[in-house]
This record gives sequence, C-alpha cells and structure tokens, in this order.
Amino acid sequence: MMPPQRTSGERRMTFYPILKTTTARLQRIVMVGLAVIYLILGTIVLAYDAIFPSDNTYQLHSGDIASDDIFAPEDRTYESAVLTDQARQVARNNARPVYDRIANVSRDQVETARNIVEYITLTRNDQYATREQKLSDLQAIEALKALDIAFWQAILDTSSNDWQAIEAETIAALERTMRRDISPELLTEERQAIPSRVDASLPESQQNVVVAIVRELVVPNSQLNEAETLAVQETAAALVEPLFRTFREGQILISKGQQVTEVDVEALRQFGLLQRQESRWTLILGGFLMLVVVSGILLVYLNRFYPNVSDSPAMLGLIATLFLEFLVIARLFHPSGLNELFPAAALALLLTTLAGPHLALIVITGLALLVGAMIDSSMDFIGLIGASGAAGILGLRHIERLNAYFVAGAIVGLINVGLLVAFQLVFEEDTQVVDLGWVILLGMGNGMFVAMLAFAHLYVITNVLNLPTSLKLDELNRSNQPLLQRLLREAPGTYQHSLQVGNLAEVATERIGGNAALVRVAAMYHDIGKMLNPHFYVENQAEGFNPHDVLDDPVQSTRLIIGHVVEGERMARRYRLPPRIRDFIREHHGTTRVIYFYHKALEQAGGDESKVSAEDFTYPGPRPQSKETAILMLADGTESAARAIKPHNETEVAEVVSMIFERALQEEQLDDCNLTLKELKIIQQSFIETLQGVYHPRIAYPTPLKKRATLAVPAYIAPRPELVEPTASKPTTTIEAKAEPVPEVAPKSPKTTTGEYRNISVGTYGAIVSEATDPRRPRRRDTAERQKTTSTPIVKPEESKPENDLPDGL
Repeated sequence: MMPPQRTSGERRMTFYPILKTTTARLQRIVMVGLAVIYLILGTIVLAYDAIFPSDNTYQLHSGDIASDDIFAPEDRTYESAVLTDQARQVARNNARPVYDRIANVSRDQVETARNIVEYITLTRNDQYATREQKLSDLQAIEALKALDIAFWQAILDTSSNDWQAIEAETIAALERTMRRDISPELLTEERQAIPSRVDASLPESQQNVVVAIVRELVVPNSQLNEAETLAVQETAAALVEPLFRTFREGQILISKGQQVTEVDVEALRQFGLLQRQESRWTLILGGFLMLVVVSGILLVYLNRFYPNVSDSPAMLGLIATLFLEFLVIARLFHPSGLNELFPAAALALLLTTLAGPHLALIVITGLALLVGAMIDSSMDFIGLIGASGAAGILGLRHIERLNAYFVAGAIVGLINVGLLVAFQLVFEEDTQVVDLGWVILLGMGNGMFVAMLAFAHLYVITNVLNLPTSLKLDELNRSNQPLLQRLLREAPGTYQHSLQVGNLAEVATERIGGNAALVRVAAMYHDIGKMLNPHFYVENQAEGFNPHDVLDDPVQSTRLIIGHVVEGERMARRYRLPPRIRDFIREHHGTTRVIYFYHKALEQAGGDESKVSAEDFTYPGPRPQSKETAILMLADGTESAARAIKPHNETEVAEVVSMIFERALQEEQLDDCNLTLKELKIIQQSFIETLQGVYHPRIAYPTPLKKRATLAVPAYIAPRPELVEPTASKPTTTIEAKAEPVPEVAPKSPKTTTGEYRNISVGTYGAIVSEATDPRRPRRRDTAERQKTTSTPIVKPEESKPENDLPDGL
C-alpha cells in the first residue's frame, strides 16, 4: 500500500521545528565565533606592549651603568613607591623600641656589687695571707674574672682611704646605671657610657678602678616588647607622607655613565621605558584572564538583569564592539600624555541610551579596571574614569533630546575639572596658576569631546545600523511621520486601533520591565500593511457594506487579510524601519488561523475538512520570539475582542482578556517568547485595568418624551431655496420633529458552522475579518442594488518572496 500523503500543513509543521533547531544551532556557532574574536582582539589591546615590544625601551637593573642619556618623554608627576618606602623604613628605624623591665635584676646586681667590694676589703685586710694568696683569692671572684692581675695588684696597693672612696663610688655608679632600661642590644652602649656616670672629683686612677668593676657588673635588666615596638614603628612609618617625583618633558631621567638605582628603575617604569622582565606569554595570559573575568561578570549581569539585551546578538555585538573601541582609544591616548582627555564617559552615555543607566555604570567600572591595568596607571586616573562615567550617566536625563548629550558633556567637564584641580592641589608640591589653568582646560575639553563622540556614535548607530535607539523610537513615534500620516488618511480606523493597542501594550510592558517605548512604536506600525486594501478590514468599512460579501470566497478573503502581514513587512523595509520593528509586524499574529473564513469554507464544503486546507487560513508566522512581540499579540487580540464585545463592567472585561490569553496558551503561541506565568498574570491584570478605564459603566440617560421640538436656525445661515416657503421672510425657521423611543435590541452572538454561538465576533487575536462579517452589524435593505452599482477595487498583495532586493537596514 502507498503511504498516506501528508498535507502541506503537516509538512510545514514538520519542517518548522527542524528549521528552528538548525537556525538556533547556527546562531550559537556564530556567537561562539564572535566571542573568540572578541577575546583575541581584547587580549591584543591589553597586552600590546608584550606582543609588540617598543624599540624605545631599556633593559636596565639596579647597579647597572647607563650607556646613554635617557630623557622624559612627557610631563608626569607620580608617587615614588621606592622613595616613600625608604623614608618609612628610616622612620621605623628611628622609632624608640619598647622594653619591659625584668624584675629584681637591678637590685640583685647592686647587692652582688656590695658583696664583691666587701670581699675585696676583707681580702685586703687579711693579715695572715701572703700577697700571692690575696691575688689568688681576688682573681677567683666569678663576676670579675675578666680583670687581669695588674688590676688586682693596683687594688692591693691602694690606700685604705682611697679604697673606701672607690668602694662607695662603685655602688653609687652601678645604681645609677642599673636604673636605666638596659636591653641586650643596648648593653655595649650602656657600658661605654659608664665613665660619664662616675664622680668626676675622684682621681683618674680611682675612676678607672670604679669603671672597670661597674662595667663587669652591668647586665641587661629589660627585654624587648616586640608587639608594642612594631606598633610604634608602624605608627612612625604611617606618619610619613607619600613622596612624589615630577619630571618635565625632555628632562634627564638617567645620565650617561650614571649607576642605576631602584629609584631610576622606577622612573623608567612609570614612563613606560623599561622592558618588563616577565615572560611575554605571562603578560599575554594575564591580559587574557583579566578580559575574561571582567567580560564574564558583565555577561552574567546582563543575563540576570537585562535578558532582553543578552538575548539579542545584535546588542551583545554592539556592546562588545564599543567596549573594545574604548580600550583601543585608551591605548592610543596613553603615549600622548593626555590621559585626562580619555573620553570614557562617552561610552557611559551611549550605553545609557541603548540599554539603561545601571548597565552603563557596570560597564564603565569594568572599563576603568582594564584601562588602569593596561597602562599601569595610578588609582587617581582609574577614579577619574569612574567618576566621569557616573557623572555622564546621572547628567543624561532626557535621552530623547539631542541637547541632552551636550548638557551631560558639560556636567562631565565640570566633574573632571573639580577632580583634576583636587589632584593638582593634593599631589603637586609646587602648584602654579598656569598648571591650574591647564587642568581646567583639559577637564572642560574632555566634557566637550565626550558629548561630540557620543553624539557621533549615536548618529551612526541610529542611522547606519538602523537600531531602535531612544532617539530613533522618538522620531518614529512622531505623528508627522510619512507612514503614520498615510495610515491616518488611508486607514483611519486602523490608526485608532493601533493607538489603543499601544496603550494596552505599553503599560503592560513597563510593568514587567520590558522595552515599553519599543512596544509603543511597534504598535503604531504593526498593521501598516492594511493600507493596501483598507476597506477589507472592519475598522475602516462604511456602515452596512462589506466587500467580502462581493467576493464570497473564503480563501480569497483570507489571503487579503493575511496579506497585511507580508505587505506590512515589505512596506517597513521600503521605509527603512528598524529590523526590531519588523519583527512585530511578522509576529503579531503568530501562526494563528483566521477562524471565521475557515469555518465559512467548511460550511461551503459541507463540513468535509478534507476539502479545506487549514494551511490557506493560517498566518505565516513566526510565533512571537520575544516578550515584547508576545505582549503586542495579546494586546492586539484583546483590543479587537473588547471592541467587538463591548464589555460593560470589570467582570466582562476580565472574561474577554482571559479568553484571549487562554487561547494563546492553548494554541502554543507563547512558547518561544520566554514569558513566565508570573509575567503573564501581570500583563493580564494590566490589560484589565486599562480596558476598565475605557469600558467603564456610564449613566443611562432617560428617553425623552414625545413632544414638539423647535430648532432655531441663525439668521446668518442662508436657507436653501427649495425649503423656503413662499411667504414673508422670517427671522427664524422652526422644524417640528417627533422623538421616537429607540427600541432596545438584545445582542445576539453569531452561530458557527456547528450551530454553537461564539463569544466573540472577531478572528483569533484581532483577525478583524470575522468582525467584518458579523451578523450583528446592521445591514441596509438595498445591499443588492449597492453591489450592482458599487465596486471596491482590490489591490492584490505582491507575492511573498525573499527580500534580498531590499536593504535590510543593517
């Protein structure tokens, strides 16, 4: 048996998932490739000196002899870490150590001295001992073993009166010495100071004996308190102010034949004249890792707080390109010595416009860190980048106005001037008025440069890349846009419908944190394709006449209805609308079905579904791919349904909104847009609140009684001749009118082909075809005669084909 033939709809349902999977895979491959290119280029910029070493660098070490004179290539003042460390070390060394006394040492030594001199006195006065025995006994004193025999012979030869003077002065001199804090480190110094502490009135020979004995008895009586001593030293070091070195352009850094010191090596490093000793691959790897870390943090931040940006390859590519561009600008500014002119705040202004202030602040912080590491700059320059970027973000308040960028640039300039003047006063020892004038000029010049650079970039991004920036959206939303003027004149009902859809979608998008401005503009353009055949859409039809009745062909009517999507996209390309706006035109009906004409075709086929191709009644899609396009789809369907049903209270409004949301979920139209159930609930509640303000209950005025009504016609209005009675002229004309009560007609929902009443007279998600043929609409009795004498021209939409012949806008 032959396998059953699949319908075109079944083949398409099989093909679309395969195409979607293949496209997603190719997109991931392209994104990975672009990420690799970004990392390679960023690493080259960060490690440029290692990859392409300069010929104007020197390989010198401390102790080498300079072979040439080396000059400063620019004016520069920098904090000398070497000189500062040296000065602080001197302060540490000069700090007085802290000692703790050892208990009883001084008292014990004085007591020992008393015992020794008493023993010497007894030995001197021993009448039974010979001289040799006395010398032997004196030399046996343990504490005085260092004294030679000549010293003891002099002691024995000293008279009693002189010895008594020596004995008394020895005890006194030792007490005076041991009262001091004597540490092991200070012992030698204290022993050398003993002669100054002996009574100068004694004869020199007696002083020498006292000094010799006391010197041997002096011992350390204190020990170092390391913790307190270290604290004292660090306090002394902290009091030393940083030391700065200032060089003017052309000033000699190192003279020929001079021995190079650590201070000289530091100066070469500050001016970028020293060849780095690290391996080239080490520096390259370091630059790569810094870029990966900073970029990784930014990417995680985007995924968490800016999913609409992280899900957009175009926006990611743009941010990465701008980030690399400003790294290159920083690299180019560094050799010129005009780092103060680096326009980092321009990146902050651009990102504030494109994505928001919070993202701009994070990116500018990452840029400051990478630039500081790239040019070995001090913290003041890194702080200047961050402060100027923050000033630009705070100063850019009305991004839809062109002059806002110049106002923000002026604010950036003032902040730069304040910081540069502060740095000049704090870090420069000899600040002149000329120096202050120069930094003021640099600061204001930076602000002007920032404004011009940001505006130039924004012009390129908006007009050349055709991205929906805030300025572009503001321009597209103006009522004098040619396309909107055409829509207003050729399809006024569609124009009003677009306004209402925009009101619904904008509020809901803002509540879930989406791009509300984008949705508002997209709502104004999503139905521009209806201008091709405006009278085939109910909102543009005259009362009582429906061109679809003339066709009486469901397939042809459906093609006209669905054609507004294809024609809308073609028209959007012709008018160079941004691709993001064109997404809304393609996706706002998804892959839904034009229900009314599908059922009408089934009715004509006698209910045989095999004779009707559902493919012919289905929008080409794709389904909404973003939260914003999904919200527009829901808003479009909700507004059309509410306009048809006209709910009278909040309950009926909620039922209409709930019906549209449930149908979208049942038909899987929201599967590709990443909307969460929580966000859907917020959107649904927003729609209800907005529609409640439109369809709120109104006061029912009483029907007027039958009575004679008199209308006064002003005298200055000339009466038509055929209405003027051939009587005397009258100042006013009275017309009698009978006010008949208007009968109340209960609205009745139309029946479907199955005989069941429908709750809505429109097609799915705003397919206004069904409202165009709503049986509840009043029909004129002379419709047949009107069809014979009146014809509505049908403009056939162009065949859908690839738009390769039209510019994409990117």
